[in-house]
Amino acid sequence: MIAADEANNGADISKLMSEDAFLSLKSLGAGLHEKSLEELTKMAHNFYDDTALPKLVADFASLELSPVDGRTMTDFMHARGLNMSSLGRVVELAEKLPHIQSICIHEMVIRSFKHIIRAVIAAVDDMQNMSAAIAETLNILLGSPRLENGADTDAHIDNNLRLKWVESFLSKRFCWKLKDEFAHLRKCIILRGLCSKVGLELAARDYDMNSPNPFDKSDIVSIVPVCKHVVYSSIDGRNLLESSKMALDKGKLDDAVSYGTKALSKIIAVCGPYHRLAANAYSLLAVVLYHTGDFNQATIYQQKALDINERELGLDHPETMKSYGDLSVFYYRLQHIEMALKYVNRALYLLQFSCGLSHPNSAATYINVAMMEEGMGNVHVALRYLHEALKCNKRLLGADHIQTAASYHAIAIALSMMDAYSLSVQHEQTTMQILQEKLGEDDLRTQDAAAWLEYFESKALEQQEAARRGMPKPDSSIASKGHLSVSDLLDFISPVQERKESNVQRKCRRAKNNTRAHHGESVEEKENFQHDSGSLGASKDGFEEK
Repeated sequence: MIAADEANNGADISKLMSEDAFLSLKSLGAGLHEKSLEELTKMAHNFYDDTALPKLVADFASLELSPVDGRTMTDFMHARGLNMSSLGRVVELAEKLPHIQSICIHEMVIRSFKHIIRAVIAAVDDMQNMSAAIAETLNILLGSPRLENGADTDAHIDNNLRLKWVESFLSKRFCWKLKDEFAHLRKCIILRGLCSKVGLELAARDYDMNSPNPFDKSDIVSIVPVCKHVVYSSIDGRNLLESSKMALDKGKLDDAVSYGTKALSKIIAVCGPYHRLAANAYSLLAVVLYHTGDFNQATIYQQKALDINERELGLDHPETMKSYGDLSVFYYRLQHIEMALKYVNRALYLLQFSCGLSHPNSAATYINVAMMEEGMGNVHVALRYLHEALKCNKRLLGADHIQTAASYHAIAIALSMMDAYSLSVQHEQTTMQILQEKLGEDDLRTQDAAAWLEYFESKALEQQEAARRGMPKPDSSIASKGHLSVSDLLDFISPVQERKESNVQRKCRRAKNNTRAHHGESVEEKENFQHDSGSLGASKDGFEEK
């Protein structure tokens, strides 16, 4: 009887797929070919709820993925086969990640308002009234009506209707109950998302979202069609890009350059020179050339990637923001500090509109700005940025996160440049505690922090001894020259200490960091503690590879 049931189950599945696919499923040895359709469906639902969604949130927590807006959140979820109707579940799982919750809630509200605007557009018969109808709808959705207590005004009715619609839509579509979050939403983010999803083009001006009617019909410039489509690309080009990334992971820089160059040629031949995949190829080549020491050519390629992203994706697209941040680091490496500050401030400005300043990417950008200010001798200004980054990381990621440790270390370096070695010791001790707890004693980043702590302690003792004897202050040239690799630092402290790892191994681990650029992380974030091998990456030359 059991054998008959298994045969029937196998027969049911075999009818829904080709013979080759069924034999391939059977060869896996997992027994899936013997399951019934109901059992397979239940297994898929359990995997989706118990494994796929928690893994996504775990990657958000580790900064393996770092969405900055609803668009990047959508890309990350769709790339893993996750439906956007699961946003409510993501909010529940991301209880300790307020920036992820904020992105999800904003995206759910945007998707609810999208249906209202589309319904209004479809209901307008006379095109001459279209701009007025859209402007009035935006005023109802995004305006701030002046409500008087006890007055049954139209503003009361519109506001209550808006809240009821949002609550009903979010409950049915996303299985999530809206509480008091609506009053704390950033309306500029909602407006930006609506324009992207509906195809609205608005006049560029400063809209007063605190007024009842921030929009006028003259603000509606045009409506463009928005449709879902498949972005064509070159399979061969993508495969070559993956080969280049793998070679970069292994530290084979010559192979990475060769694969990247071939990928770029193939993509340009198939897709054209201004395709977003071409921008990815230019950006990857820039990272590879950066590690080979060809900083000038790396900057040229990154500039080309930025030009393509600005033209094809827009000035406020996440990929464009990342291009600004990466280019700033390359210019900083060429000692063009003013140009680097221009680009990194542009990236910070755009991040404010897409995700706000309370975001890990914003904190990483703060650290980038601080390093550049240090390079210009503005250590006090750099410290203000670093303290903002520390507060942001502690609030969003927790006091014991590795990125928080990176902020502590960056502050320790800045304080050492001001000869405040006792304070540097305190901050570096906190760094050590976090890394020991999260990574263990044997991790190179923990050893890095231990070496820096030993250096700061030695300098603090020298400073105290000099003050006691009335001698000149000890030399602070190491901190002022920038970031030493762990090998140089250990050689400075203990010249006879043997090197534990070869240069090739260090290059391999450093190369792995830069493959995360395709997940929206800034270069400084990649070089700070996240699989960093050569240094803690928080001095003014923290962007340099040793």
